[in-house]
Amino acid sequence: MSILKRFVTVVFSLFCILAVFPEPLSASPSPLPNEEASSKKESPALPRYGKLIPWEQAKQIIPNKTKFSVIDAETGLTFNVQRRAGKYHADVQPLTEQDTMIMKQIYGGEWSWRRRAIWVKAGDELLAASMNGMPHGGDGIPGNGFKGHFCIHFQGSATHKSKSVDPAHQLMVHKAAGKLNEYIGKASPEMIADMFFIAASDKQPDILELLFGQNDHPQLAYFSDDRIAQIRRISAAQDAVSPELLIFQLPVKVSVVPKGKREEKTTYTFRLKRTSPFDRWVIDAIDY
Repeated sequence: MSILKRFVTVVFSLFCILAVFPEPLSASPSPLPNEEASSKKESPALPRYGKLIPWEQAKQIIPNKTKFSVIDAETGLTFNVQRRAGKYHADVQPLTEQDTMIMKQIYGGEWSWRRRAIWVKAGDELLAASMNGMPHGGDGIPGNGFKGHFCIHFQGSATHKSKSVDPAHQLMVHKAAGKLNEYIGKASPEMIADMFFIAASDKQPDILELLFGQNDHPQLAYFSDDRIAQIRRISAAQDAVSPELLIFQLPVKVSVVPKGKREEKTTYTFRLKRTSPFDRWVIDAIDY
């Protein structure tokens, strides 16, 4: 009888334990609430935009010999550089061979003059800027695998040879600042055409969409993909457009290099429109 009582007591005790601890007991402690998340580290979120400041102010933030970081606005890839020279814009070089490899990766493995929107991270400052990806000029950091320097432009900076503002760099600077709509909204038909050639040559579909005023324009695909290896304007700018016009046609002589083919010279006629003298110009169509 005592054995039966002991058996009932043991069963009852086990039942009470299971009621209190419905989950199986473990030899190791459970992870803390944030422990699992911290074991799967995600890449830091990209900044949305950089600060738009003029070159005269930017050059005070990154004087010669300053080391800072460059963040590519499209890929988020980051590399470190040093400003080595430059009066009208910054001439910079990657610090190490690893930084050079990252920069070349940003450009798809091939050096290019193509302008790209970037953010310059210098101390607590995050500045809107534009870079090209072609080594040229003097070489000053031994062992970094970069034969020369490359250029970084800010708002209002100029090229050293012509001492004039580079439209392609300025377009990318405003993209890095998140101010493309405002920048394109103030553009004349001539500037719209110039922006088109920059965006088509550098494969910037987001800018092309703004220039056409819609993301489903039937001509967008042709100018956005890789069917055109190179395209540039070869005719001079025309006279200013009357401020009262709502429709305008702009013929432009063009050099086009289709992928895998020779250069062709032709004329593109831009048909532009706007709904009022206070609204922005958009490309209605391009005849060629």
